[in-house]
Amino acid sequence: DRATLRRALGGRDEITESMEAKASGRPGANASVMWRYFTTSVYQSGDLPALATREALQNSVDAIKAAVRSRKTAAGAGRFTVTWDPARRALSWEDNGIGMDADTILAKFLSLGESGKGAAGDSEEAAGGFGVAKAVILGTSPTFRWEMHSRDNLAVSEGANQDVSIYDAPFLQGTRITIFDVADDFDH
Repeated sequence: DRATLRRALGGRDEITESMEAKASGRPGANASVMWRYFTTSVYQSGDLPALATREALQNSVDAIKAAVRSRKTAAGAGRFTVTWDPARRALSWEDNGIGMDADTILAKFLSLGESGKGAAGDSEEAAGGFGVAKAVILGTSPTFRWEMHSRDNLAVSEGANQDVSIYDAPFLQGTRITIFDVADDFDH
């Protein structure tokens, strides 16, 4: 605001009035570098597939609770499965929770620091909420190749510096995330 700028510059109106904006913008970040940072720095002390499974389970518990509250899943009928396909080096997690629409995938799931859990009243409604668990989940693939089927959406990533595309898909109650190219360092 001009008044604050004038005070900061000693009240010299002629300076502030003659200042023209050269450019404008927002703080930005290289997304692939930030995702890799959260995978290797925040979660540096462990087995990434095991940590990713813990984070996926925590998110699935929240999604199943939301599905029970909205009467999409019966109480006690929540399901979480983990599948490893060594031939494709693919690790999958699937639940029958509330799932995500395309807007939630783009605005929350693909945005570090966004979780959509900020309105949760307590830990019974949502665990976590910092919006960085997805970094270890998706970052377990060093190539950042993954796909996610949620509701009637299939989100596909072909690599770290590629756009994520969302396609129409047959309806799935819940979410299935599959990451590819898991490093053989984790075969133990």
